[in-house]
Amino acid sequence: MGEETNTNIVYGASTQITMNDGTTQTVNASQGGGALTVLASENNVSENTILVDPNAATTFNVQAVNGSYYSSGGAVIPAITTTTASVTSSMQNATWHELGHVVYQGKTQDKVLNFDNTTRSIYQSTKMVPTRAPGYDKGASGYKMKAYYSTPLAPRPPDVTHNRIYR
Repeated sequence: MGEETNTNIVYGASTQITMNDGTTQTVNASQGGGALTVLASENNVSENTILVDPNAATTFNVQAVNGSYYSSGGAVIPAITTTTASVTSSMQNATWHELGHVVYQGKTQDKVLNFDNTTRSIYQSTKMVPTRAPGYDKGASGYKMKAYYSTPLAPRPPDVTHNRIYR
């Protein structure tokens, strides 16, 4: 990644981060819609922290931007420059998205979505489900794991907080 600052990835609804002065602060994944990144370059911390809530909603709405948004200089004019778009995500995709914020910190936010959409195009989730192994009778405790794969996720459109003119 080329990042020299440590990046902690935490799966949970909240976590405590240590500020440079030694105090701690609690951050909640809900502040970022279920996932967020605290960057050392933008905050008073020495390490990056990615927080992803494994129980966050997997479908949410964003205020997607269109060409009129860019020609208006980034002014949000409802019904002219933006539309509501439904986005499907997952815990794994949220992790990749937040890693995009680490990789592209200090750059335009469309780079984060380009990174996100690249991972969405190849993304395969695996759900491991215990199943009764063949050859075991009902009283036996032998189980094996079976994998199920999903299809890639649809591309995420640029939105008011992830577009080429917003920082």
